[in-house]
Amino acid sequence: MMASMNAVLIDPPAWFVERRKEMGGDRWDEVWEGVQHMAPQPTYDHQGIGSELVALLVPLVKERGWHVRYETSLYDPDRGESDYRVPDVMVVDPAHASERGVEGRAELVVEILSPGDESRAKLPFYARRQRAVAGLRARARDRRGAEAAHKLGRRQRPALRQI
Repeated sequence: MMASMNAVLIDPPAWFVERRKEMGGDRWDEVWEGVQHMAPQPTYDHQGIGSELVALLVPLVKERGWHVRYETSLYDPDRGESDYRVPDVMVVDPAHASERGVEGRAELVVEILSPGDESRAKLPFYARRQRAVAGLRARARDRRGAEAAHKLGRRQRPALRQI
């Protein structure tokens, strides 16, 4: 098994970016304040947790007229294409939906925390405008855990706690 590492491509050539897009390699990419982040493909357990969560949430949010979305972009409404994240699962009021994803706000944002990923670093972005943020830890099947992040008063950073 390879150790995880971060890599930075400074001004990648246009052919590289285009080729990644043609091959679907940009499916999980995000742009954080103008910097492209190339996220790794989710693991089997990661996808399993997300799928089970979607199945659980759909009947619960339908009665409110909300939608559940998986791997959909969430945009900062002031910065658009230069600042967005792709949470694993979102509960969305359709009033905030657009063709490209969700504009500015979701009712619930869930990040499944996999070893070596940047999920925790995304929480402040979500906390600025979301009602609720949750992180679910993807581990070996018998050691799953969950953390909930809540905004605290005027603080704009979520506080994680084990649940």
